[in-house]
Amino acid sequence: MPHSLVIAKFMPQRSAYWTSPYGRKKATSLPTRPFLALRISQTDIGCHNQWEDGDFLFAVSPQKPSGVNEGCYFALGSSLDAGRRILHVEPPLHPGCGTLYVHTFPRLLEHLDPVRSKSQVGTVPCLPHQLEESSYLAFCRSVLDDYDNILKNKYATDERSSGGCGPVGDEWGTWSIWQETEGMLKANGYVFEYLEPQSFDLSAVQLPSIYQDLLLYNQFAADYSWVGVTVSVNWAFDLRKFDREHETRQSSLLLPDASFDGNVPTFDGNIREPALTLWSMKIPFDGDPPTTSQTEGPLDWDDEPYVELDIVPQYMPPVSTSSIKVIALDLFGTILDRDGAINDAMRLLSPLHPDKRLLSELYLECELTRHKDNTDTPYIDIVRHALEDICILLELPLNEVVFRQAVQTILQPGLYSDAEAAVRTLLDQGYALLGLPIPDAKSFSLPPLPSGLTIDNESIPLSDLFTQNHSMFSGLLERCRVAWGTAEKTQVLVVTSSHYRVMEPACMAGFPIVLVQRPEGLGSRLDLRTSDPTLAVDGLRALQTQLQNTSSIHSPLSLKRNHTFIRTFRIRGMYQTTYLLGAGSFGTLACGLFYLALANAP
Repeated sequence: MPHSLVIAKFMPQRSAYWTSPYGRKKATSLPTRPFLALRISQTDIGCHNQWEDGDFLFAVSPQKPSGVNEGCYFALGSSLDAGRRILHVEPPLHPGCGTLYVHTFPRLLEHLDPVRSKSQVGTVPCLPHQLEESSYLAFCRSVLDDYDNILKNKYATDERSSGGCGPVGDEWGTWSIWQETEGMLKANGYVFEYLEPQSFDLSAVQLPSIYQDLLLYNQFAADYSWVGVTVSVNWAFDLRKFDREHETRQSSLLLPDASFDGNVPTFDGNIREPALTLWSMKIPFDGDPPTTSQTEGPLDWDDEPYVELDIVPQYMPPVSTSSIKVIALDLFGTILDRDGAINDAMRLLSPLHPDKRLLSELYLECELTRHKDNTDTPYIDIVRHALEDICILLELPLNEVVFRQAVQTILQPGLYSDAEAAVRTLLDQGYALLGLPIPDAKSFSLPPLPSGLTIDNESIPLSDLFTQNHSMFSGLLERCRVAWGTAEKTQVLVVTSSHYRVMEPACMAGFPIVLVQRPEGLGSRLDLRTSDPTLAVDGLRALQTQLQNTSSIHSPLSLKRNHTFIRTFRIRGMYQTTYLLGAGSFGTLACGLFYLALANAP
């Protein structure tokens, strides 16, 4: 069995390779001293860490352990010594301080330093002392037993960590033990250097400092590894430099004196408000009385209302078709140019703005926010409030005449230039055309629709303009059968420009999809990575041509999706997370898409 007594020295700087550059620099200031330890293989105690191949170290001390690991030890003695917890060693170790004790808890996992070669791993200098096999086996069993007993006691008392030595009160929350790091993944073990035995005075073995060394190391490793630490430290250095150069007199902890004239380094505006919120919060200490909440229901750390997250649906491949009988058109985005009406309204409000598309996307976000704030508000009032929000955001002067004209423009969407000709051609080709219901149709002033297009006049609420209506597609096949006789789902082609509102629920219902992606469309090119259309076209004229190519719709090609291990969520029925920006004790910051347009929202 590979086991030996060694002289080990903890190496903080090499252990901190996974932290930030400041963490590695800070590690150099942590003094450590060598200690006597028993080094054994993980497999000897029935363990194997698939992420760390190093051995376990157990500290040897002239004192028995106390506190949480009281009683977790074996005495080092000769084969002549009797006792249940004696580890027999030959030749005996009898320093001037008396009996030595091997602590069975904690077990210190060795991290194999990447800079060490494999040949170096097997050449660790060790003491010329051998352990008697039967007592060594008893020691290995006790290591597991002591570890299990400590875990049982921990969970039996149900004490939660406060980050300090004592438990927190019942009413306090706790810090998450799982958090993202700025650099690499946190290492599970520690790097040790092994010294020649003659460099260590075995006649005067001292109380090892390794436990205190690791407490300090773990604390600064946590302080210097969280996401954003380098940005924050650099900002602090810049502020110190600025203070020295300008001899700033501080009138408070945060702000320079009123007489100061200069540009103080500041955080980016996107994180200033959350940073000030966290700075103003009271962090509980052990012994503080629990706070009483003034509101009912679950609250966030910053006392914001609880927001329930929806899991993004799993990816659905495109649905192939058989012989198409019915084409169901989502009127907004295929026949009626609502996106164009919004674009025209934005040109009225801000004729000189360089990015009209961005204005339109902001308008859609304001419109949905206004609807969610009060779902009973008439659509015309939602339009007015959303346009007012745009004027405030852009600091635009409010011209009443232009403002009323912009409202009417949004309420009066026109036909696409290819709509009437495409409807006639599709009817001539023998397809039955069905227009899906228009959300809150009475709120719009709509132009006459192309003749021959059957309109489903079912009354549906305004909310369907922004959200998914799965019930519409659960009854779509039956409505098609009533009007045109026998039809199967694969014979009903749903045509839309909305990925989230129509395409996703229609795909879930099993209908083949045509996604119309006009160049000026606001949301048709948005990819939520939940489904793919059977066919994608840039207009209704292209649809006429593509329907003649039966191979493209009967055997659609599914896009190759890259799998991700980051779970994505939908928030407030407006946003879908895309990738991680940062994380900390209070939560996770992710980038998100507004899924009615292409706008990103952190």
